[in-house]
Amino acid sequence: MKIAVVSDYLTHHLSYFCEELLSLGNELTFVACKQTPDFRLKTGFNDMSNYEYVIKSYELEDKTPILKIINDCDFIIFGSGDRKLIKQRSKKGLLIFRYSEHLSKSKNFIINFLRLVKWWLILLPERKNKKFYLLCSSFWSERDYKHIGIKQNHMLKWGYFPHLLSNDGFLHEMCSDIQQIDQKLHFVWAGRLIEWKHPEITVEVWNYCVENKIACDIDIYGKGKFKSRLLKKIKNTSIRLNDPVDRRNISSILHFGDIFLFSSDNGEGWGAILNEALSAGCICICNKNAGSTNFLIKHGINGFSYSNKKDFYDCLKRVCYLDSNEKNKICLEAINTIKNMWNPHIASLNLIRQAENIERKGELLKNIIGPASTIE
Repeated sequence: MKIAVVSDYLTHHLSYFCEELLSLGNELTFVACKQTPDFRLKTGFNDMSNYEYVIKSYELEDKTPILKIINDCDFIIFGSGDRKLIKQRSKKGLLIFRYSEHLSKSKNFIINFLRLVKWWLILLPERKNKKFYLLCSSFWSERDYKHIGIKQNHMLKWGYFPHLLSNDGFLHEMCSDIQQIDQKLHFVWAGRLIEWKHPEITVEVWNYCVENKIACDIDIYGKGKFKSRLLKKIKNTSIRLNDPVDRRNISSILHFGDIFLFSSDNGEGWGAILNEALSAGCICICNKNAGSTNFLIKHGINGFSYSNKKDFYDCLKRVCYLDSNEKNKICLEAINTIKNMWNPHIASLNLIRQAENIERKGELLKNIIGPASTIE
């Protein structure tokens, strides 16, 4: 199939997905509408110069060749970027997948309402297109987009698909290691130190472990505006605050059996670090308000999820007292969630199957699970 992906710039999540589409024998063009920002380059993003399938539209005054590619392909995947590029395709009623996180990320109701009104207006042309489908890159996307007129039968589960941190080669070794895991628990928190990611949850974990005489190490990896406040909060604890780790080296801080704290609230559209922690075999304790949690986590099976403080402490207590066999089972389930389902290969296969069925029968397949499956 001929496929075009249109977005601001190529992220590492998108690059793995694009490469999978190519490996399946598709003809792919990625249309980049902006340069990769400097702050992204510093965290390990690529400047796109090494990808043959990338066209940098911001370097071209004449957009005619790009418009031809977009209008002639079997389907396009649109994220952010120059909406003028898809205007003709939308008017023609051709197949468009748009991926989006949820829109309501503020704690301020008015801000969220105005954002919904804005996108109701922006998506007027797409709503007239019977072949417009939303790829929900957040569990909460469905809620928001229903409010602005996108029908549920035009929505699919989606997400971000970073590389897997585990592979078959060392699964057996890890299974053996966890049986001999040290009694001291190791908690990891990683991300930007900003308010809605709630790194201060590590203090609650430390207090709980001290009060219950549970031996633990707690490491935070990150930097950001919240750093000075966080330093004050952890001053009288043994919590270690470390510099952030380059995305290419994320496996150096996520290990099989570690307890990963994913505490972001609804400000988190997705949270690809959760994919990475699961694929490394971490035991994840996750806030349900983040975009990825409800798609990726099966509570008590491959991780744990909470919606309030009581739930959090219930999760924490349960995790702290897991035996080796229980830890082993949860860690392997975590790995298999990414290895067997939520990865760029499965996402590519499933989306192509949906696109083919839409063109052939005018409807979505109901028997797909995981990425590109229908929302019930």
